[in-house]
Amino acid sequence: MKGLECCSDVGGKHCYEGKCPYASMSGPCREQLAQDALELLKEQEAVEPIPPTDESEMWRCGNCHHQIFRCRHQRFCEKCGRQVKWE
Repeated sequence: MKGLECCSDVGGKHCYEGKCPYASMSGPCREQLAQDALELLKEQEAVEPIPPTDESEMWRCGNCHHQIFRCRHQRFCEKCGRQVKWE
């Protein structure tokens, strides 16, 4: 997040003030920033819900196993925030 904040700063003053976490890198820092941001976005992709294993209606988040309700078609897990991919 800090790297994105610094690189989105018009004029780049944060890079020159040493506030950017990528400033000390050798080579193109924006390429590494883009790779890091892409990795974080991939981690946030929707997860498949885990179906109930007993007679209850309770499904579980495929990421953190928190209980979710299919009848309400919750789009996100209330605990970890991951999007739930129902279809």
